[in-house]
Amino acid sequence: MLRRIKASLANPSSISMFRKDKLGLVLIYIFLLCFIATLPTLIYGIKQDRVSDEAKYEIRIVLVENRDNIIKGNINDNTLTITEKHEGFVIGDEVAILMPSDEIDPVNFVSERIYYVVKLNDHDVQLFFLGNKIKTYTYTELGLDGMDFSFFGEVDYKTRITEFERLESAYDKAYKDIKPMLITINVIAVLFRVLFATIIFALVCALISRGVKGISFKELFVITLYSFVMFVMGQIIDELYGFTLFAYIGIFISFIYYVIALRGITVFKIENK
Repeated sequence: MLRRIKASLANPSSISMFRKDKLGLVLIYIFLLCFIATLPTLIYGIKQDRVSDEAKYEIRIVLVENRDNIIKGNINDNTLTITEKHEGFVIGDEVAILMPSDEIDPVNFVSERIYYVVKLNDHDVQLFFLGNKIKTYTYTELGLDGMDFSFFGEVDYKTRITEFERLESAYDKAYKDIKPMLITINVIAVLFRVLFATIIFALVCALISRGVKGISFKELFVITLYSFVMFVMGQIIDELYGFTLFAYIGIFISFIYYVIALRGITVFKIENK
């Protein structure tokens, strides 16, 4: 296996030597490399124990911009009292807020790509993901007792740092509960994105090269899979440092490696005569 890794990374002319490898084993090899590409996401998710400052800032901006749609009311003794109700509103593109009297089924939002629904009840808050309830909190647990939502409508709402910080503290409490689910979803998303792209690129190259004499489609596919290890490496760097350019560089190098690998077949045949 070390010889194959070396060929895939630094000696593409010898990739053709491994074209007889079993396709199943090659796919397992590629799968493991793609899983490595998820490690930065996994590590970041484990280290992250609260909502990022960037996300909090974006939510704060959206709340301010939608202040006319936010309920007027307050929370005392773990009881929400609404003095002026508005329609449920959406924060950003992923979260919907429902009021106590709303009869909307949270699952209805899934088709609209709103994955999280927060249902404010008289005495608790329910958190839904993809229409499934995953947690119920009391207002006391979230540290929201004494909160007065009317501050959004005041002239100095931008200076009400204490109120915003109380809300953001509640976000952090909820984040810790859904953290394992978020990590799992993000890791699976990265894994299948990289794996799917690698296999599709490999299939396209193999289909284009079907005219090469003396080489079966399966052998061409194996060669392309080994050649596109550099694409996976580019994805790993992209996930690790956020440099999308490396993902494109990985694609470019992989195509070059594939051409070199095909040329290496002729050399391989001559050496074995």
